[in-house]
Amino acid sequence: MTESTEDLKADGNRFFQQGRYQEAIDAYSKAIIRNPHVSTYFTNRALCHMNAYYFGGRAAIQLGNYNEAIRLITKAKELASTQKMNFGDEIHAQMRLARREKFRMEEEKRIKEEGELQAYLRR
Repeated sequence: MTESTEDLKADGNRFFQQGRYQEAIDAYSKAIIRNPHVSTYFTNRALCHMNAYYFGGRAAIQLGNYNEAIRLITKAKELASTQKMNFGDEIHAQMRLARREKFRMEEEKRIKEEGELQAYLRR
C-alpha cells in the first residue's frame, strides 16, 4: 500500500519527536517527491537537518572535539538563519561554549609547552 503524503509527514513528525532525524528527513523527502508544492514538508526537513547539526555539535563538545563542534554548530546556525528560525540564544550559547573550551584547551597546551621550553633552556 502506498502511503499518502500526509502519512509520510506524520511519520516524519513521529521520527523527529523521537530524535531519529535521518529517518524523519527520509520521510519528508518522500513526501516532497510526491507533492513538491507543500512548503511544510521542506520546512520540516530543514528543521531536521538543523537539529541534527545542533545536537551533533553538542555531542562533539562533550567529546572534546571542539573544532568539529564549531563546524556543526555553525552549520546549524546557518540553516536556522536561512529558514528564519528563532532559537533564542541556544545555538549561540553552544557556539560560545565550544569556542571557550577550544581556547581553554589551546591555552593549557601553550602553557605546558612554554614550561617545557623554559625547562629546556635552563639546562
